[in-house]
Amino acid sequence: MSFTSNYALATREFRDNTATAYGFLETFAGLGHVLGPLIGGSLYQLGGFGLSFFVSAPLTIITATVAFFTLPTEKDEQELSSDYGQLIKLAKIPAIPLEHLAVWVGYIGLSALSPTLGGHYESVDSSVQGNHIMIGLAFALCGIFYTCSVFLFGYITDKSNHYKLMIITGLVVTALSFTFIGPWEPLTDLFPNNKGTAWGVILGNCLSGIGCACINVAVLADCVNEAVSHGLPDNIVTYGNLSAIFDTSMGLGSFIGPFIGAAIVEHNPFSTLSAVLTGLCLGEAGLLVLYCAIVFAVFKRRQYKSGYRSIDGNNATYSDTNDAKGTLLLPPIPYPAIQKQYVQSE
Repeated sequence: MSFTSNYALATREFRDNTATAYGFLETFAGLGHVLGPLIGGSLYQLGGFGLSFFVSAPLTIITATVAFFTLPTEKDEQELSSDYGQLIKLAKIPAIPLEHLAVWVGYIGLSALSPTLGGHYESVDSSVQGNHIMIGLAFALCGIFYTCSVFLFGYITDKSNHYKLMIITGLVVTALSFTFIGPWEPLTDLFPNNKGTAWGVILGNCLSGIGCACINVAVLADCVNEAVSHGLPDNIVTYGNLSAIFDTSMGLGSFIGPFIGAAIVEHNPFSTLSAVLTGLCLGEAGLLVLYCAIVFAVFKRRQYKSGYRSIDGNNATYSDTNDAKGTLLLPPIPYPAIQKQYVQSE
């Protein structure tokens, strides 16, 4: 609930810089994932199993109290009724399910490594067998690089407005990370042990954090623009529903991933899991490229038929042109430029 509310409130308060705001939130989420096990383990060593709960519970209550009295509210939005059919409307916008599929694929890949990466790391480098610090570091690198890069990617996304290009780039980087972690056949033949290398595991974990950071902030920001451009209200109800879809995609991927990873590695070498995860990422990237290509072709056909080049004022609108530009991985065109280029003055 808190994650969904945070994303919705961040969208409302920073509507013009949503990706940067998401990057800021995700930075602290990443810090929690990285520092949580370290702090929890230290508290467990100091005071046993219950101490971590005795510390975290009061902190949670204090944080909730401060948030209750400090978070902004608006009377107009307090009177808004819930649009129970909006989730169906969001699902009918092609870009939104496609982009959340990227989040789902990314988290399947990360969580599939949870039960399998330790054993694979030990198999490619015998020096880390029994060295839990090095194995833990390999797991932590993904979160560290995610935390360090997610705010930067949010800022870049807001400045460039290339939302879909950022998502596709993140998917390609994530696919490359799985290739480094456990090279899939026939790339395994390039290594003496036919399994991979320790540096490949380290580099792959770093790239996986960077790839997921690139995907997450771009998906969150672009889906808001897609929903509003398709006529849905630009208010906190829409933001909340989109945040819920994002968290659902993330949670489903984190839930399904360990089952997929364990099931594949149980009967196959780790390279098979690497090939499956790489294929999922590249397949999703291909779907997004195909979607953009189709929209580009449709837009060009409509542009030709409606006679934009003849400056017909009844056919060119700001929303049509701006939406198409966004889908083509290009930054939106300012309204005055469209009005001057396409709309005939009276």
